[in-house]
Amino acid sequence: MLIGLGRSCDLSTPRQDETVVFNTFVLMQCWNEFNAHVLGDDFNPFKHGLKNPLFWIVLVITIGMQIFIVQVGGLFTQTAALSARHWLGCIVFGFTALPFGTLLRLIPVPDASEPSAAAAAAEKAAATTTTKPSKA
Repeated sequence: MLIGLGRSCDLSTPRQDETVVFNTFVLMQCWNEFNAHVLGDDFNPFKHGLKNPLFWIVLVITIGMQIFIVQVGGLFTQTAALSARHWLGCIVFGFTALPFGTLLRLIPVPDASEPSAAAAAAEKAAATTTTKPSKA
């Protein structure tokens, strides 16, 4: 038995609450893979992912391994098997990564082809500064 953070931890019994947190985190990453396929101001996270077979292979392997780790891993992975209700909660909470990604796309980002005011000032200062050749 280990003592940590004011409570004792028994490593021989995985805790279901910690498994729910771990599972939700991984499922958020899976949903975020759809957001990662979107570049620019496109608001449809499913537009590009549906056409790429490699994307689906990676997603299916990730989810399959997650199910195996949570439901079968037990002591080896320090996970407790989850009920269908817990899985549904993890999936629904993980889904929040999609609208969050959409909200982030609403934040205006300056175009990379347009120099910022600081970059324009630095270029102007560099252009007006002339170095005199040294006499050696």
